[in-house]
Amino acid sequence: MLQKLVLILLLFSLFFKPTLFQYCGDITVSEAKTLIESDPSLTILDVRNQSEYDSGHIKNAKLIPLHQLESKLGELDKSSKILVYCRTGSRSATASQILEEAGFLCVYNMIGGVTAWSSLGYDVYVKFPSIQEAINSATAGTTLFVSSGTYREHLIINKTISLIGENRTQTIIDGNFTGNVVNITAPNSRLEGFTIQNSGRQSLNSGIYIAEGANSSNVSSNIVANNYVGILVYKSSDCIIKDNVVHSNLDDGVRLKNSHANTISRNTIDANVFYGVNLHDSNNNIISDNSVSNNIYGFCVNRNSNGNVATRNSFFSNSYLGVGIYWYSDNNVISYNIVSNNSHGADLFWGSASNLICANTFSHNDYGLWLDHSDNTFIFHNNFINNKQQAYSSDATNFLDNGFEGNYWSSFSGTDENRDGIGDTNYTAAPSNIDNCPLMGAFSSFNISATYSIDVISNSTINNLQFSAQQSIIKMHVSNTSTSQLFGFCRVQIPYSIMNQTYHVTINNEEPYFANYTLRDNGNNRWIYFCYEHSTLEATITYEYQQWMLLLLFAVATLLSSTVYRRRHAARFGYS
Repeated sequence: MLQKLVLILLLFSLFFKPTLFQYCGDITVSEAKTLIESDPSLTILDVRNQSEYDSGHIKNAKLIPLHQLESKLGELDKSSKILVYCRTGSRSATASQILEEAGFLCVYNMIGGVTAWSSLGYDVYVKFPSIQEAINSATAGTTLFVSSGTYREHLIINKTISLIGENRTQTIIDGNFTGNVVNITAPNSRLEGFTIQNSGRQSLNSGIYIAEGANSSNVSSNIVANNYVGILVYKSSDCIIKDNVVHSNLDDGVRLKNSHANTISRNTIDANVFYGVNLHDSNNNIISDNSVSNNIYGFCVNRNSNGNVATRNSFFSNSYLGVGIYWYSDNNVISYNIVSNNSHGADLFWGSASNLICANTFSHNDYGLWLDHSDNTFIFHNNFINNKQQAYSSDATNFLDNGFEGNYWSSFSGTDENRDGIGDTNYTAAPSNIDNCPLMGAFSSFNISATYSIDVISNSTINNLQFSAQQSIIKMHVSNTSTSQLFGFCRVQIPYSIMNQTYHVTINNEEPYFANYTLRDNGNNRWIYFCYEHSTLEATITYEYQQWMLLLLFAVATLLSSTVYRRRHAARFGYS
């Protein structure tokens, strides 16, 4: 019997060879759209001819006309999911059959084709003979989807439209080294998804020029390279410049002139000859979350530019400066940036006053601070780490602390005998620029909500700080910065809006080496201090009453269990 079973299995394996093909079947256009949006690895295959493809195709579709498919199967990955479409669905059904017979694993056929796709209002990208002619023919409010390709022309966006490129590395507008490549003159315009290159070489020729009055325009997700100025905004407000790569331009990467209340965010701005970002006579702009590197000047607030905010950026490896405030520019805020490996970390120059520089890290620059003919700027809660010279000053007097906390200076060698996280002596960073409250550890700020943060000064490495609003508990991990470090400390500022009680700290569930819960109180925040013998530890900050509550609950639980035990024990032996 066993021999017969083995023979049957052998014959089955010879005549019924398993196939790896999985025909995924027909799907509607709405199902196809969901599939495209959910699976970035999906291959989209258009089996129409070239002219049909140019007249309108699905974003990033690969063109292989049906009559060429069998000879070009090697251009497709058999293990990838493939969505096939044509004009109405007939040719794509045939193409799916060809792929099935060739052993492709999973093929979807989009029924109804691009005709059904377009009828639902889904986007198709067009290979225009001239983008400018398409703009001229468009009505205000139109969105033009531009197919990949190289367009050698100069565009004037003089009506409120959206111009969207199919793929920013393959949809190229080339100015052929003359004039501005793209001029935006209409407000509320949108430019997205292009490579914009080769403007003219004369002063102020730009890859993208946002002209006077083109307010609230949006320039996003483009590559802007090899122009004279990359992006120039002139006398326009409320514009958004985000998610672009701006590199290798012959002057500035991004320049704002007489332009106010714009936002420059999440861009990579590198290898431009002069400024990465240059604000000139421009007020109240926000520069955030950018990476700015390998320019001569990283970011500069220049010539009567006031009230600007630069936050959460990285300014590194710029040959002259990371951050500059120049020529009578006042009331600007430079905060929460990483500024490293520049010649000058922060440069305040010639008449700029009353600015705020706080919560930044300046490390491994030739000069952490360069202060030249600039006064009355508040500079505190910054970390100055391993700069060749921490600060230089010439005819400049500024405030290097806020009255009770200053900056962390890696070169400061003072002591902290009273255990409050502040040095017992002051630190002269440069002549006439004295930190009266130098920090004994680095400053960190941890956002726990959109509104509140917890500030920590510590000589430990702080990781994984978490706040539980439900339990009113702060937890964080502290670890020594070197094997020779024996003791660590934390000075913590806690907003009353999140915790407003008497606090209690435990280190790995044990009492700290030392704690001061009444270090400072200004009515809105409480400062506490604690220190510990070092290793990798978990520090927990709770309400004091919670500790007593836990003890009370334990006592009650013990009493109840004891009572239950006595009653059961008495009942077992017949007592009542």
